[in-house]
Amino acid sequence: MWPGQWAVTAESDRDRWDCEPLERVGPLRFGAGLREATTVMDARAFTSDAAPIEDFGPFEQTRVRFRKADASGRQADVVAYFVDSSV
Repeated sequence: MWPGQWAVTAESDRDRWDCEPLERVGPLRFGAGLREATTVMDARAFTSDAAPIEDFGPFEQTRVRFRKADASGRQADVVAYFVDSSV
């Protein structure tokens, strides 16, 4: 393997997510809060790792990396961003 390459999951082994434009991608609904998204993904056997993003203007932003609990490798399966504009 070349440096930087990662294992690729066979198409038949991948989760299939549908999309409803401006509404959701798979189980993640646009506009969902961090707690709702984490709960939804946890129910589908994903773990999550949340970290604040510094210097994002007047709002607090959090990046969450979701990974299948049984996944090998270091790459996140899904990355989501949450902005709290109530600050």
